[in-house]
Amino acid sequence: MSGICPNQAEIRSSQGFTLLELLVVLAIIGMVAAVAGPRLPSVYDSISFAMKRETLEQGISALPYVAYKRGIEFDLKSSDAEAIDGEITFADLLDVPEGWRIDVDQPIRYMPSGYCSGGALTIHAGRVDVSYDLAAPRCVAEQVK
Repeated sequence: MSGICPNQAEIRSSQGFTLLELLVVLAIIGMVAAVAGPRLPSVYDSISFAMKRETLEQGISALPYVAYKRGIEFDLKSSDAEAIDGEITFADLLDVPEGWRIDVDQPIRYMPSGYCSGGALTIHAGRVDVSYDLAAPRCVAEQVK
């Protein structure tokens, strides 16, 4: 009959974890959660900010292509500058997150050929300011460190 039913020693050794082992693992998981849990909202905010900034940076770098594709000429001015009739503004070209502002040192001219005059701009996002140089003729946004 030993071939059908395993002996008592084999049954006891293969039944799983003891209650003490499970409690120790649960306590360790609780400690890790207590340390990491409070930081999760700040991690989310940091990732969200970085994604918005990168999207805006890519949009700024793509403006010469937008001018070429649409066949338009425009001057890029600060996002809070008032538009004159028919003038193209940041809101027409880029999706600037709410509460963010873009300041351009001097207007940057974009030509229908895709040429850009170059310049500098600063993105103000709450308490964070990020400055960029746009070198002619491509005007790819390069962060100033």
